[in-house]
Amino acid sequence: MGIVYGWTGENNMENSWEFKINLNKFDFGNIESKVGIKFSDNFKSFIRNANGASPKQKIVTISEKKYVLNDILDFNTSSEYTTEDIYNNLQDIIGNYYPFARDGFGNYYLINTKDNMVEFYDHECCKVISLCSFDEFILCLGVSVG
Repeated sequence: MGIVYGWTGENNMENSWEFKINLNKFDFGNIESKVGIKFSDNFKSFIRNANGASPKQKIVTISEKKYVLNDILDFNTSSEYTTEDIYNNLQDIIGNYYPFARDGFGNYYLINTKDNMVEFYDHECCKVISLCSFDEFILCLGVSVG
């Protein structure tokens, strides 16, 4: 069975962002160099448009399972707790996946930069669960990337 995805918005209206934080002159190259990864252009565009934001509709369904997406992490290097800090704290568990969002319960959404897949780090089980491609994830959220 293929991936079933969606969000629980009313009347199939597009989901939207709240509380977005503008990126300071952030260079994704800094993280890419330090961590040894390469973000896709689609992912970079997504972060530029949703940095630090919360979706109005927080429940997404992926493969018939409901997930909460509380907010996209703030990729500004001047943040109090940077994405790089989160990555460094979880690296032994998450490997080369990079955190980009959280559910508000201690779990993180990760991007696998090798194949642009979205993974979910469940902190209670200390394991990473494969969800779907990044493009499918965007469809799940019901938001536009650009």
